[in-house]
Order: sequence, then structure tokens, then C-alpha cells
Amino acid sequence: MPGSPAIGATTPGHVVLHTRDFGDTLPASLEQILRTLVPAPERVETRFVDLAVAADQVRYFHAGDAPLARAVAERLGAVFDEVAVRDFGHYRPRPPAGLVEVWIR
Repeated sequence: MPGSPAIGATTPGHVVLHTRDFGDTLPASLEQILRTLVPAPERVETRFVDLAVAADQVRYFHAGDAPLARAVAERLGAVFDEVAVRDFGHYRPRPPAGLVEVWIR
């Protein structure tokens, strides 16, 4: 949604996109979309991984990051059929507050 305020304007969001390297422009396009949700463009990064997930998902690790996770999933829902939001609060060691991970299959 162009013109929408960045969700991270009230919380310091950091979004990490995890995807396999398919040699296409999808990761760069997704980064552009994600940058509309956080206050600073450098708070979005891509990591290429060998792990394939069963479904596209957004993971958050602290309850306070759930709104950012939902906003990311909603925005990516325009690109993918469905993007699940998953609470990873049980994960240890716990990443710092503000981190949201996007995993694309």
C-alpha cells in the first residue's frame, strides 16, 4: 500500500528475507516491498539458504513484533497466494526484539 506509514516507525523493525538462490530478481523485488514497512532501508536484508520450507511464512520471536509480522505477511500476500504468520517465541536462543524473518519456499 503506497503511502502507508512504515509499521516500524513505532518499533525498530528488522526484516530478514530467507530464500533459496534461484538466480532471478524475486529477492530484490521482495526487498523493495519489505522496505516500505520499516523506517530504514538498511533494516531489510536477504540471506540465501539451502533449506526449503514447506510454506511461505513470516516468523516473529517476541509478542511485540506480531503487528510487524502480520503487516509483512499481508503485504507479501499480494505476491504469493498465502503467507502464514508463525509465533517462534519458543525458539532459543531468542533473537533481539524487532526481528522478523520471512521464509520463502
